[in-house]
Amino acid sequence: MADFIDDKEYAAAMQEAEAAAGDELYCQTVKFKQPREWEGQTYNSLTFDWGKLTGEDFLAIEQQMLLRNKAVVSPEFSSLFLTLMAVKACREQLDEKFFRRLPIAVFNRIRNGARSFLLVAQA
Repeated sequence: MADFIDDKEYAAAMQEAEAAAGDELYCQTVKFKQPREWEGQTYNSLTFDWGKLTGEDFLAIEQQMLLRNKAVVSPEFSSLFLTLMAVKACREQLDEKFFRRLPIAVFNRIRNGARSFLLVAQA
């Protein structure tokens, strides 16, 4: 593994990804404890179709990051890359600002879903 990623962190992420390799690996639904309102809409949950993403999506995310002067070293461990990936996979078509304003526990579930998909897809 690369020098900038702790081997234990990588192993833990892989273990989580393999555990998620069941039903929610390609399609994940995240339910909110309290409804979230955004731009006049109320959301009780979000659904992410990780399996619909293409190489074109990956390259577009990479390009977005480069335009922000953010290098993509390891997409699986870049919260920004994973957030932009969630924006593309979200069926509800929400923007990045929505995700940034989620409670950290919900944000992490979504981010970890994206990470698990990438890790298992490359294994």
